[in-house]
Amino acid sequence: MNRLRSYRAIVLATVLLVFGHVLIMPMSVSASSSAPPTVPETIAVPAGSVLLFSRHAKGVQIYECRNGQWALHAPRALLFDPESYQAVGSHYGGIDHDLTPGPWWESADDGSHIRGGEALSAPSPNANSIPLLRLKVLEWRGTGIFTLVTYIQRLNTEGGVAPAGGCQPSAQRSVPYTADYYFYTTP
Repeated sequence: MNRLRSYRAIVLATVLLVFGHVLIMPMSVSASSSAPPTVPETIAVPAGSVLLFSRHAKGVQIYECRNGQWALHAPRALLFDPESYQAVGSHYGGIDHDLTPGPWWESADDGSHIRGGEALSAPSPNANSIPLLRLKVLEWRGTGIFTLVTYIQRLNTEGGVAPAGGCQPSAQRSVPYTADYYFYTTP
């Protein structure tokens, strides 16, 4: 009987060792850099756009109290390569980095970064999740991976919705979220 328990413990430890890293990976494998995703028409990129790459984001949506209501302050997330699972960049609000206010994406490898705006949205199919988005790139800085990007889609959102109820002036709350960002260029 003790030998059977020991055997089960060894098998369980081996399974966790071999497969456990999949369970704790910092990203989902839904982002893909090979094929454009199917999206609601309201957030489709212009015809002829070409998918350059995608990144999975894991972080928070930061909300602040304005006039007794929760309002989005800025995102703060790490960007992960969907194939290597390595952190390769960040996503943040310009307001927190002495940049033009709005959402920014930055490459950890080459320092290039872009700001999105002119957002179109669609509801997320996931309950209690921030909307899907299409953003047009309005500003480029540096040279590198983000240099050719003209449109961004935020898909596969999970979480990130503003807190419910009222709030006290100057209060802030960070709400965890994940999403996949798809980066396109137009000819």
